[in-house]
Amino acid sequence: MSIYSDIAEKIKQMSGGITNVLFLAKVKEVKDDACTIMLEDLELTDVRLRSILNSEENKIVLTPKKDSTVLVADLSHGEMRELVVIQYSEVEKIEVCIGESTIEVSDDDITINGGENKGLVKIEELTQKLNELVDAFNKHTHSVTGNDSLGAPITANAIITTSTAKTFNKSDYEDTNVTH
Repeated sequence: MSIYSDIAEKIKQMSGGITNVLFLAKVKEVKDDACTIMLEDLELTDVRLRSILNSEENKIVLTPKKDSTVLVADLSHGEMRELVVIQYSEVEKIEVCIGESTIEVSDDDITINGGENKGLVKIEELTQKLNELVDAFNKHTHSVTGNDSLGAPITANAIITTSTAKTFNKSDYEDTNVTH
């Protein structure tokens, strides 16, 4: 008898002879795209977090929290060979990969494409600060000292710029496809 047959037999005994293809279990450990679960006192390893393993480029992975409850499906119809988590009481992390794009959500963090561009800009605040800088630049003057044509000392404020800077409009640089 194989280990899978032993596991299936134990589940049959616990369920009074009925083989369920769905059951609740407690998450003991999570590693990569699989987890170890506890079904009462029975430890089951390599339980998949994705039901269809088609590629690493296009996937959605929900990672359950340790000690949370998960609903597990037995895709081998009672033989306990292909177990997959299909529902979660608590999620630790969500990862979405589509082609070259990735989004990872965990606790208070959202990371897009590895986070290489650092934090997102608060567009309203950035536009306001840029326009304050433009306003200060456009109003900037210099004190000019010298002598008038009769040799008397004079002091005057002079605007040195030959043209004024234009104000910023957030629609010129805002990507409305990503919001927060």
